[in-house]
Amino acid sequence: MDNSLGIQIFEKAAPAITRAMSLFALPSSGRVLVGTSGGKDSTFLALFLRYLGCDVECLVVDLRYPNFEAPRIRDALQ
Repeated sequence: MDNSLGIQIFEKAAPAITRAMSLFALPSSGRVLVGTSGGKDSTFLALFLRYLGCDVECLVVDLRYPNFEAPRIRDALQ
């Protein structure tokens, strides 16, 4: 993904997501653990939290699907 496109997406999503984070008392800074399967939702969340300045650690949840490549997902999200 073109980095400028990613920034544009984050900037557009930021008001709604930060409002929801505030509503549910979720941290918007500091160290955060994100459980991820490598799907688009958890990947977006991890990248968005990094965009906000959080120190994001991803925990890859191995769903035991055939051909599930947990190490590849882990490496991509580091």
